[in-house]
Amino acid sequence: LGLCEVEVVGTVLANATVDVISSEASGELNSSWRADNAHDGDSSTCYLNGASQGGVNWLRLHLVQLSTIDRVVIQSRTDGDYGEEIIGLRVSACRSAEQCTLCGTMEGSGNPHKGTWLQVSCHAVSADAILIEDTATIGLCEVQVFRHFF
Repeated sequence: LGLCEVEVVGTVLANATVDVISSEASGELNSSWRADNAHDGDSSTCYLNGASQGGVNWLRLHLVQLSTIDRVVIQSRTDGDYGEEIIGLRVSACRSAEQCTLCGTMEGSGNPHKGTWLQVSCHAVSADAILIEDTATIGLCEVQVFRHFF
């Protein structure tokens, strides 16, 4: 196999705060683990919520505009051996609070190392928000949302 040039196509939507209107969550462990840490572009700051009490934990990122979403990429926590906290996360692309389409579930083999990036495809769904849910604790450092190009 010989390659002369490789081109990667895509634009990060939710990795810079200018592309996110706001973020909200079902809970934050404390002020150091805020929801806006999930899209601040800094892998040393992470989001962590408390354990669910029989409900669903969630994190919602509101995008600046309606966009056609190709994929969502999530980085696990970088502050210890907590890579498994992103395994099983359900990722949905939403046009409103009530109209969400499940993109998929974060899957990985074994116990991911700290700072591991996993992705799920959204198959060109139009959305203005990304919803991440789990019945367990949600702990992650970064969420990147990539636009689909036709």
